[in-house]
Amino acid sequence: MKVIYTILIQAILIANIYGQNVITEYKDLSSVKHKSAFIYNEQNQPIERINSTYYKAEQVDILRSKTEWVYENDNVVIKKEYRFDESAWRLVNEFEIFYDENGCILSQKQKFYIPPNEIKEKTITMVNQYDCSNPWKNDQDNSFLPDSPLETILTRTRTANSEIESYEEYDELTGDWTHKGIVERKYNQKNKLTEHFTSLLFYGYALKSVFTYDETGENLMGFQRYVKHQIDSDWELEEEKEYIYEGGLVRQIKQSNPHGPVFDFFLEYYCDGLLKKNTGIKVDENEVFQVLTYEYDQKIDCPEECDQLENLNLKIYPNPVKDIFYIESDLFQKKSSKVSIYNTLGKLVHRQEVTERVSGIQLQLNPDIIAQNQMLIVHLTSEGGYNISRKVLLRK
Repeated sequence: MKVIYTILIQAILIANIYGQNVITEYKDLSSVKHKSAFIYNEQNQPIERINSTYYKAEQVDILRSKTEWVYENDNVVIKKEYRFDESAWRLVNEFEIFYDENGCILSQKQKFYIPPNEIKEKTITMVNQYDCSNPWKNDQDNSFLPDSPLETILTRTRTANSEIESYEEYDELTGDWTHKGIVERKYNQKNKLTEHFTSLLFYGYALKSVFTYDETGENLMGFQRYVKHQIDSDWELEEEKEYIYEGGLVRQIKQSNPHGPVFDFFLEYYCDGLLKKNTGIKVDENEVFQVLTYEYDQKIDCPEECDQLENLNLKIYPNPVKDIFYIESDLFQKKSSKVSIYNTLGKLVHRQEVTERVSGIQLQLNPDIIAQNQMLIVHLTSEGGYNISRKVLLRK
């Protein structure tokens, strides 16, 4: 479903949590090692990603694909997807996205380039039945159907705790617009996604993902994905995950399904809380099947005094924030420190230098920042290589 941003989801999630951009992601498997390299603009928006694969036995590194993004007023207006054929990049897909004055998507035009010289085009029209000044909770991720016909209408509506997308498609044979399916997202009081439901009538099946949290409603504890192979059949459990925390961070993820192997994923972090490594193990065979490692745009240098993550503290209150809030940390006792605040797209919205030794500081956010965001990431750095980040919810 998520054609536009699927390949960015993992990197953006890491940037959302830690306020830093992943510049390189490695996926080490038994016979190959995949690499994804990102380039960002001055606004911390991804403008290019190149995927390559290293074949260990042959000792050959091969380019595979490339994606480019062009922005206007913080919105993606052009996206291009390439494949590497022989010795040159070949354009495969091109997306052009149009917005209204409030930044809501109006339509998307897509071109498919089919060798040798064929081009197919389609248009998707958006109908946004909600207040565009109040951001779409799930962001405008351009969740368009991969196999929809040349003309599609997607209508978005909103309730107090849910968002619904309804799909209509034009039938060239009958000349009618036909309802084809819906996507619905439900949220808890912390604006955390609790259920994602997809009913695709034209494919003949439905999907449902359920997310469970701890008593605070903040920390993800479990995930279940269900499928209906026919619309009128019962839900069948397809996949299940359990998240295990230690020191406030996810340290282990247990993944299982009724008809397949069981996996354990063990997560390691740098001293400032940035994700360093994710090791996947097949439990039945006690075998490592993949290792994910991450490099960031800001060099991570952990001083000796920062060997343990618990040595760093950052307190923000009140949280959720309405306008004025306070930040306290031992890092303000250093000679100099800096507070950087990012939105959930990784864009810097506020930066402040602290040149005096204090116990804490007071900040007041611009009303536009409050109105346009649901969550921010506060990232504190100080001399000596200390870094720590916290998420902040915004209260309208």
